[in-house]
Amino acid sequence: MRQNVDENTTKLFRKLDSKVNEIRYNAISTEHPDSYVKKMMLPVYENCKLRTGKGVFAQMKEVVSKKLTGPKNIYLEIQETAIADFEEYVDSWVATARKDIGKDFQSIIDDFNRRFDNVEPEDETKREFRKELLDTVQKATRVMDTEMKAQLDACSVYR
Repeated sequence: MRQNVDENTTKLFRKLDSKVNEIRYNAISTEHPDSYVKKMMLPVYENCKLRTGKGVFAQMKEVVSKKLTGPKNIYLEIQETAIADFEEYVDSWVATARKDIGKDFQSIIDDFNRRFDNVEPEDETKREFRKELLDTVQKATRVMDTEMKAQLDACSVYR
């Protein structure tokens, strides 16, 4: 049972570690399709393409500059999005951990209850059997300590 708990917790923590790395990568990379930078800058680029007329470059510079340094800049958005994604995943991860690991612990509890809660009351026959068994064990121990030891000592002379 402990092995099941170890295996399940190892798998769960690997999944958590993998998701943390994925969120971290998406927060700093522009290569992955799920990159936060890509997703958040795409509307800015689309907005830049709509600029026409005189001073297009200045207009584009202002749009990009606002996204990079404004009060609702891309870095704050990435931080908020990464934290929200992480919190959402952790909540689902905790629920999964409770279910999977709880299942293993519940089977241990059920096994314990099955073994010890449903024990039949001891009757006279069982009591007598237990007494006979104890007497037999004690006799066997005496034989080992006396007669068997004497025989082994006698045999050791012939070594």
